[in-house]
Amino acid sequence: MSRARNNNRYKTLNDITRTEGLDWFTHYYQYLSSLAFQLFEWKNLPDSIDPRYLEMSLHMFGFVGFYKDPEISYIATQGAPSGMIDHYLLPTSFHASMPNYRKNYKLINYNDMIEKVKGSNEYGVIIWNNDYHFSTLPSIRMFAEELAETQQVIRVNRNAQKTPVIMVANDYNLLTLKNMFNQIDGNSPVLIVDDSVDVENDIKVHKTDAPFVVDKLRSDRDKIWNEIMTFLGIKNANQEKKERMITDEANSNNEQIESSANIWLKARREACEKINALYDLDVEVELRVDIVQEFQNNISDDRNEE
Repeated sequence: MSRARNNNRYKTLNDITRTEGLDWFTHYYQYLSSLAFQLFEWKNLPDSIDPRYLEMSLHMFGFVGFYKDPEISYIATQGAPSGMIDHYLLPTSFHASMPNYRKNYKLINYNDMIEKVKGSNEYGVIIWNNDYHFSTLPSIRMFAEELAETQQVIRVNRNAQKTPVIMVANDYNLLTLKNMFNQIDGNSPVLIVDDSVDVENDIKVHKTDAPFVVDKLRSDRDKIWNEIMTFLGIKNANQEKKERMITDEANSNNEQIESSANIWLKARREACEKINALYDLDVEVELRVDIVQEFQNNISDDRNEE
């Protein structure tokens, strides 16, 4: 404990600021990643498939392989698309690569006759995170950096209110000024100084005039947050402004959020169709009911107020 305190003593202001900024970034990055990982609920997955791993892989890499191994049954695998590219610009094979698993298998695409290869150990399915096949985390990293930077500016502006003045000192009046500050900090009704101190000439005070803009900065942070929630397809209708929203605004926000959610949902459902056709399963994927229901209630409350 004492060693940690000693290390902190020698940190420069830039070191402290950099550490605080990294802490805020880590906080937001982990929180937003956790939100993304639990957006969708997979139903009727084989017991050997971990839905957490599946969603985590999709958001981290943009895709995940789904395959029925003849020895270990169904498995979700990380790896890399391989083989030739078909006329729809889709890979024809998948190279599964994990610490304890290696496998190459063909992929079912739109030009393949699933009925002819049904149940075959040669074929599997690739689940895409979205139609563009990109991962979610780079965007989350960008948003986390924006939130962390805004949070740092808020803290700087708030701390500036503690030191509204700068007192100029020298070797002769430094102790006097410290005593004056201690009196101010102790809520003394008057400041008492030695009569040898020339108050008009020896004591120089400069106002920093730092404006209090924490409320504006928090509003800016909330707008960034709302943009993130819309990006992920999570409700945020009542967070941007407190006054009542008209019906058209609520509907517009509803449609935008649903469209954002479908960016991720559409690709997952298309994969479910291929998986079910290839393996005679009944796998489904939906937005988590609690998140969607909360959004719908939020919109309904706005309309009822009208």
